[in-house]
Amino acid sequence: MLTAVRCIFGRIVHLQTALRCQWDKCRKNNLLFVSPSIRRPTVYGRMIEIYLMTSLAPIPFATIANREAGHMGHNYFKSLFAVGFQGMLIMVCMAIYAVLVQGIATGGDLMGAIWTCVGYTVLLCFVLFKTGSLSKSIWGAH
Repeated sequence: MLTAVRCIFGRIVHLQTALRCQWDKCRKNNLLFVSPSIRRPTVYGRMIEIYLMTSLAPIPFATIANREAGHMGHNYFKSLFAVGFQGMLIMVCMAIYAVLVQGIATGGDLMGAIWTCVGYTVLLCFVLFKTGSLSKSIWGAH
């Protein structure tokens, strides 16, 4: 009976060690599966937006010299700078997220660490979606 209990306890310890190794591996590889699936479309969407805005630049650029229609060109450039600034905000958010995730302690409470990581990931998703409105409000773009 005692041998069976030791065997079961040994397997539980081995399973716990394996789970911790997997947790550390997931944490080093940019964490849960949610983060890359949210981050990539957001970043790709911003890049497509930048490409489209720069490809249409000659039209608003031509209106800057006109006194009556010059505000269209100025607003266009405000929007273009806001989109570029949004890319910088995304990089800052990702750097802060990486620092927060590396600071999660996995030594004691594994479930607490997982839920903390999920919370940081949800926070990252929210902040990534808010970078557009934040950068437009900073630059005064419509």
